[in-house]
Amino acid sequence: MSDCIKLLPDVLANQIAAGEVVQRPASVVKELMENAIDAGSTQISLILKDGGKTLITIIDNGVGMSPMDARMSFERHATSKLSSARDLFAIKTMGFRGEALASIAAVAQVEMTTKRHDDEVATHIINEGNKVVSQEAVQAQAGTTIAVKNLFFNIPARRTFLKSNDVEKKHAYEEFIRLALSHPEIRFQLVYNDDLIYLLDKSSLKQRVANIFKNDIEKRLLSVEEDTEKLKIYGVIGTPQQIKKTRGDQYLFVNHRFIKSNLLNHAITSAYEKIIPPAHFPFYVLFLEIDPGSIDVNVHPTKQEIKFDDEHLIYTYLKSAVKHALSFNLVTPSFDFDKDEELSRAWNNETSTKPHIPQSTNPSPPRDNYRISNDFYKENTGRWRDLYENINVNKTVETPVNQSLVFSSQMDNDNDNDNDNDNDDEVTETEEINLINVIQLHKSFIILQVKSGMMIIDQHNAHHRILFERYYKNTVQAKAITQTSLFPETLTFDTIRAEMLLTILDKLVSVGFDIEIKDNYDFIIHGFPSFLEEGTDLKSWFEEVLDVLHQEVEVTFDFHHAMALAYANKNAISRGKELKHKEMSNLIDQLFACDNPNYDERGNSCFGTCSISEIENIIKNKI
Repeated sequence: MSDCIKLLPDVLANQIAAGEVVQRPASVVKELMENAIDAGSTQISLILKDGGKTLITIIDNGVGMSPMDARMSFERHATSKLSSARDLFAIKTMGFRGEALASIAAVAQVEMTTKRHDDEVATHIINEGNKVVSQEAVQAQAGTTIAVKNLFFNIPARRTFLKSNDVEKKHAYEEFIRLALSHPEIRFQLVYNDDLIYLLDKSSLKQRVANIFKNDIEKRLLSVEEDTEKLKIYGVIGTPQQIKKTRGDQYLFVNHRFIKSNLLNHAITSAYEKIIPPAHFPFYVLFLEIDPGSIDVNVHPTKQEIKFDDEHLIYTYLKSAVKHALSFNLVTPSFDFDKDEELSRAWNNETSTKPHIPQSTNPSPPRDNYRISNDFYKENTGRWRDLYENINVNKTVETPVNQSLVFSSQMDNDNDNDNDNDNDDEVTETEEINLINVIQLHKSFIILQVKSGMMIIDQHNAHHRILFERYYKNTVQAKAITQTSLFPETLTFDTIRAEMLLTILDKLVSVGFDIEIKDNYDFIIHGFPSFLEEGTDLKSWFEEVLDVLHQEVEVTFDFHHAMALAYANKNAISRGKELKHKEMSNLIDQLFACDNPNYDERGNSCFGTCSISEIENIIKNKI
């Protein structure tokens, strides 16, 4: 048998390496901007076209390169930042592996013009598919300009996996924002399709945050600054007014490198415990400066995951720093920020007035996340007979909610995360629910007795399913009738959300919005659709819809679905909300009157069952 192991051709090896570094246009933006930062630039410009698929240009005023260095920069593992294995454990630069340009050139057409400040002429190189087409001397300013054209031009299969221009643009913007936040001392500029999107002059961190996120965010920021023997922590965090129900505006940097760490994110969020509601997330831009020798930044190709020598110690320091900032704000507000009264009440354990549960027969869902009316779920209770067989209702005068309901359980045990369940599963058993003995566990779960054992309902997921179906049906069936506002409202969004809003403007008009674009960031709402209630917080409504779109989705999908999902995300009762017996009973009624009671629209299970035999096994195993 002949030998079968052989070296890969350089072209194929480079394309495989490119797959680790270059996943989409945003990957190119990240790698080249990091190189520009490492080059000591004080001004960096990013130019994008068609989401970065057609053109990505980075212009900097850094140190530039000699003709030989310019040529060598396209070789794999060629770098000026490492000279020995010891350097690998004391990395202070953004890039270091020498893979960026080689990987990018393997899957795109690259033009580089670079000049050192003391040189008379610049070097211009054209590289296509990692083959140098030409190299010549030209006149240019000091610094480096790299233009990446037609990404994946030589790998059509990879190009087809790219998302729409709007989605790719969003990811490129995110990379730009991360680097702009981590280096406020650098002047950044972003141009998209010949339109100036960002012009960020050199500034303080607070001013950089304000310039990026706009909307008077500076008034809702608190400073964080702690210096210990192990590390330095500084940055800004948001007051409770800045919380959201989705992750997004959360930025954590280690030695100015953006990282992702569930443990450290939990440290920050847990510092807000008892100040913000459960399942809500604070705004923060925080920096950790630590000895490079105590971390490993080379554990992932994107360099967004870092391994710490003692991650739990970092967790403790970080949580303490955030708590200290929150506490200090309550005692001694900083000079340039207003003291937050809501924060003060929460910290001092002052309870607000208990929300009143209205007795209105209006079936419209409440807008308050922490309020659910007794009559809220009554609208579709009667649909039990249409959806489930063998209904047996027993009511008594003394206990109006005393009823025993029989329904068909249609749980799909084979696919717990399939949110496209069509409810065509076979009926596995007929369960009898006794709504007399309904209890709430840890203010999060509803437990009730069924024939086979017990059922556990997740109150948040169940309410999310109910609200989604109701809102979706209302918006789909509603005619596009516009209610004119007596006092038009002006809404301001940050650049990313404003760009997203522009892409769905035609859809908003089609459902009944009357919107005037004042400039790139301000939108005047002259009218809103009839399915929105009078007094709806439009700013909050738009932010929820945009947060849904901000996830990995295309803007061409069912817009009514996006609106309903955003509404359910915002208004579903949270875990930790105490419910009265009648509210739990009505919640159960309405859940099983839904078209798909098994899962909420995000794919989370709404309920599960535990048989008597399973309960007995638990007891036996404990004895």
